[in-house]
Amino acid sequence: MRGTMGLSACLVLLAMLPSALCLGNELALTPTMGFNTWNAFGSDISEQLILQTAGFMRNMSLVQLGYDLIVLDDGWSTKERGIDGKLQPDPKKFPSGLKELSNRLAGMGIKLGLFGDAGTRTCGGAAASYGQEKLDAATFASWGISYLKYDNCYAPKKDKESVRGRFAVMRDALNATGHPITYAIDDWGVTNTWTYGTTVANSWRTTAGLTDQLQATWEGILRVLDNSAGLGRFAAPGGWNNLDLLAVGEPVSEDLTVEEMQSHFALWAIVKSPLFISADLRQITKTALDILKSDELIAVNQDPLGVAGDLIWKQGANEIWGAGLSGGARAVALLNRHFDEDPQFDNSSITLHWHHLGWEGDMAVTVRDLYAKKDLGLFTHNFTAVIPYHGVLALKLTPSKYVNSFDQWRPWDCGIETDDGAHGVWACFSHTALDKPMLYGTLPITKTVAAALGAVIAVLAVAIVGLAVGWRLSVTRNRKSYKKWNEETAAAASS
Repeated sequence: MRGTMGLSACLVLLAMLPSALCLGNELALTPTMGFNTWNAFGSDISEQLILQTAGFMRNMSLVQLGYDLIVLDDGWSTKERGIDGKLQPDPKKFPSGLKELSNRLAGMGIKLGLFGDAGTRTCGGAAASYGQEKLDAATFASWGISYLKYDNCYAPKKDKESVRGRFAVMRDALNATGHPITYAIDDWGVTNTWTYGTTVANSWRTTAGLTDQLQATWEGILRVLDNSAGLGRFAAPGGWNNLDLLAVGEPVSEDLTVEEMQSHFALWAIVKSPLFISADLRQITKTALDILKSDELIAVNQDPLGVAGDLIWKQGANEIWGAGLSGGARAVALLNRHFDEDPQFDNSSITLHWHHLGWEGDMAVTVRDLYAKKDLGLFTHNFTAVIPYHGVLALKLTPSKYVNSFDQWRPWDCGIETDDGAHGVWACFSHTALDKPMLYGTLPITKTVAAALGAVIAVLAVAIVGLAVGWRLSVTRNRKSYKKWNEETAAAASS
């Protein structure tokens, strides 16, 4: 089996990483990037359209930036299998076949991926892979397929409770082919796939989709983001939380503002979600394309350290999301998610304190605007910015002094985060093996309350120390008494 890791290597990774890189196919060591047909075209796809899209990807320099994969979503195959029992591409849509399409894309530096399903039918009603996993995996490999998006529609009733088991069957079938196929599972987060994802797949969807009838909304983006908060600890190189396709570019983004698209892309990049364009490149605007081509945010997403970003501070509608980067740097998104459209509430001032990022306050840090590609200066203790309505400021922060390359700060570290005023934020998340992490929420922690808590802890500490000292003195006295009794007994016996 290609890339199978030994038990010892797996145990080492279990000790080192928040989630184990034990799938064994050695793929997706950084989040996958590419193009998916669904938001742009639904099931109305064809060989000609795919080749045209590939040409745009090359001419727009998207392939060079890492978007080097095209995934045919639901709609590529026939309703029934062929007479040989194999899945068949729709001959009207793909007259040359998928092997030929894969070869032609490869000549353009682009890989081909497919949609599949673990149920009895795909979501669109075509033939699916339940019970035929080995045959279908071998078919995919023979076509040169490099990526499989594997959904969970039409789950068999008798096996509905074993979603993980059906996903694992296809994992084993793909690995057995010896052909490298990145494996992405999708049950919309219903079975808490993040809790077992790294043992089964290279990515897993955390929620239902962010679009409604293939149209993205700000509310949908925030819903996906909220449902994914606290899941960073489950991701690592080889296995990633997938927050759904990007909704940047027409037609899916028609109801989004420029600020909302920028916020959406920046947060997906920092959280280390796979980045899949799903816009019609024939009509995409320059503004949307520029967002998708933000190379410094792409570099954050593809950072080899592989630390997924997470929510690290929240107060009302203001949030700070952060991720550790190679070399001790940090990527941060300051987000203003206000719903109130009254002009007096449009902008919001957000302060990022160094302790949010695991640094000492007096550390000198260079702050860089990732969208503007501009250094904002050298700062100590904190950085403050005014963020527009539904906007984001995406930053890279680099400490001026040497930081140990094995940087142990992680965005999901727990603690009470307090600001300079009376309010604080409890930024911990509750995790169990079965339940989805839940944000405890914003709690009012005044300095007086914090001082009182500190006093109680101090009293308890003194009491514990006192008990320990008392016990020690008691033991010492008992030992001395026993020694004296021994000596007296020995003297009496000798006389």
